[in-house]
Amino acid sequence: MTNDPIIPNDNVNFNQPTPSSFLDDLRNKKTEAWERLLMLYGRMILYWLDKAGIPREERQDVLLDVCIQVMNSIHNFQHKDYVGSFRSWLKKVVENHIHNLQKKYKEQTGCHGVYEPDSSLIEAPNSSVLESIIKQEEEEARMRQPSSNSPYQIDEDALFAKGLMQVLGTQFSQRDISIYYQLVYEKKNATQVAELTGLTSSNVRKIKERINKYLKENFNELKEDLDADEDK
Repeated sequence: MTNDPIIPNDNVNFNQPTPSSFLDDLRNKKTEAWERLLMLYGRMILYWLDKAGIPREERQDVLLDVCIQVMNSIHNFQHKDYVGSFRSWLKKVVENHIHNLQKKYKEQTGCHGVYEPDSSLIEAPNSSVLESIIKQEEEEARMRQPSSNSPYQIDEDALFAKGLMQVLGTQFSQRDISIYYQLVYEKKNATQVAELTGLTSSNVRKIKERINKYLKENFNELKEDLDADEDK
């Protein structure tokens, strides 16, 4: 297993059978689901840990522990009469986990703080995705300093967008991802993107439709995060 970051695939077979959904894969503890969870929400969880005051040197272990908690409790998201997005449910899981860590630390030391998980007890199928995310975030933090002491100065939607682009990088070419990003997040129209890419407006729209179809087939449970894309 290498620690190389995931590279977008320029030779994708779009006629592959439709895979099971993201939550189904999480429930079945599939390796692909672990990687997708880290890609989509790893940056956001790090952001929440930062806001909660988790020391930087402990965040990687806590993040891994949180992802395991998510996979072990994902059935609660499906079966509870819960109104809200997956992101809201995930944030509650993170908050509860931090609370439990703080409680355990106080029981052990009598002091306020955060218990540091024993990383030897964390069985992560693949940490290369996490290492790639942390490396990217640390590099961006260095670029933003010294204007701010906080490494996170972007909102949650932007963090999700970064994760979504990384997920799409495993299925679509860099060109198609760039087109999708321009249409959805930079709010350009098909004519503008066509002029920039040398494609026809019709081909640009087809690329967006193809990616949206993939997202709906694989991540329909993340509706409130993905609905924002459709509105743009």
